[in-house]
Amino acid sequence: IALHVARIAADQSPGGLREIGRFGRRLPVGRGGVLGRGQRRISLLLALAGQTLTTNKRNGDDLIRSAIQFGILAAVLLAAQARGDDERHWSEWPLGNRFVLGAGAFMASLDTKVRIDSSNGITGTQLDFEQNLGLAERKGLPIAFLQWRFAKRHQLNLSYFKLDRVGTEITQAEIRFGDAVFQTDLPVSSLFDIRTTSLAYHYSLVFDERKELALGVGLAIEDIRLGLSSNSGSGIVDEQSDTSTPVPTFTLTGGYAFTDKFTVRGGLGYLAVELELGSEDELSGQVFEAGVAFYHQTFPNIRFGLGYSVFDLDVSWTDKGKFTDVQYNYHGPQLTVGVTF
Repeated sequence: IALHVARIAADQSPGGLREIGRFGRRLPVGRGGVLGRGQRRISLLLALAGQTLTTNKRNGDDLIRSAIQFGILAAVLLAAQARGDDERHWSEWPLGNRFVLGAGAFMASLDTKVRIDSSNGITGTQLDFEQNLGLAERKGLPIAFLQWRFAKRHQLNLSYFKLDRVGTEITQAEIRFGDAVFQTDLPVSSLFDIRTTSLAYHYSLVFDERKELALGVGLAIEDIRLGLSSNSGSGIVDEQSDTSTPVPTFTLTGGYAFTDKFTVRGGLGYLAVELELGSEDELSGQVFEAGVAFYHQTFPNIRFGLGYSVFDLDVSWTDKGKFTDVQYNYHGPQLTVGVTF
């Protein structure tokens, strides 16, 4: 466009000068045209300048000089404006949604190992809740999440999911679980419930129209409740333990936009912590998490995602003299739908 304007402006003939005006009026404007919204003023300037030049009564040299100067100015303005219109606001980038509110299902493969020592220090039986006590090894979990990018490089993520499982199994050997002892060949009922609420902050080290790399720090509250019970014939034997464990994590996340609609995100997180909760109470643990997900912006405000996640938690605590150790792992695919705006 700019070269065409300059070429017309350099033409000495009155017809060439009038063409500037016709060219300015012909320029398509708006989001669907060649020019963006900000270039509407330039197209009007071309039309006005063409009319002014053709009616100018100055001598021929002044007319030619004015035409050439105008053509150069128009070329510079059009090139600068065209570049400005190509630069979208970061909230319009494929990775730049301000808000994402979503939910989904996570088909998790589960592995749960628990040991609870007695209050007088006798070591408890190491139990695999899936293999020894009949808990489901695979289960669908509901998940919910909220993402808020409150500034270009700053984002908060809030997520929640819960897992409730119960099982019944005939014991093949004696089980020591805390202060309770479960004899061989008795039906034992077990439960393992966990609820996870996590909040994380991410700062983008790199963030542009196609890619993002961010560091984050987060805190997950793991509410864990587990227990065994059985009727031995002489009475009910029951032992339960529960805790609410804060698990901080440091994360590295990234994303890439293949197109405006098709993106991928992934991340890694890890932390080990040890806390003194009192003269006799202690808590320690480590957590590792990783995941990758592909997203498609199928509709202007609806996004679908398919991903795979891994989570590994090893936490132990001492409460009233009883030592409890829980090793909890899940991994599997997840399907999500999110509302973006």
